[in-house]
Amino acid sequence: MVVTSVTPAALLAGAPGVRLVVLGGEAETGSGELVGPAALAALDDLHVDLAVLTPSGLDARGAWAPTSSTAQLHAAAARAADRTVVVVGPEALGRPGRVRSVRLDEVDRVVAAPGEGVAQQLGDLRASVRSGPELVTA
Repeated sequence: MVVTSVTPAALLAGAPGVRLVVLGGEAETGSGELVGPAALAALDDLHVDLAVLTPSGLDARGAWAPTSSTAQLHAAAARAADRTVVVVGPEALGRPGRVRSVRLDEVDRVVAAPGEGVAQQLGDLRASVRSGPELVTA
């Protein structure tokens, strides 16, 4: 599994049955996303089973990132992975961001954290796409 941020890396480090790869690069201020040429180069040399992305927004057009460097990283991680899972909080559902990182049809599963309005947002998302990822709540 490859993670693109220091936060999930810290949570998954040492977990039983998880082979974790943490990219090099520079931790982006605010998000902790590991970005830049070192991170992108590492992804070019990897084949991974699962990429877990945590975008700033998700709508029918895809997953969104706050910066172009984060969007590039998310796109590269999705390309390197057999499966891509997007994990979002209620504040990100139905909300576009600044830069789209992956289209919704490039995602295998969306996991939404429970919260007010999540069921409605997931229902709206299901209704707006013909085919796409499995949509679940955590």
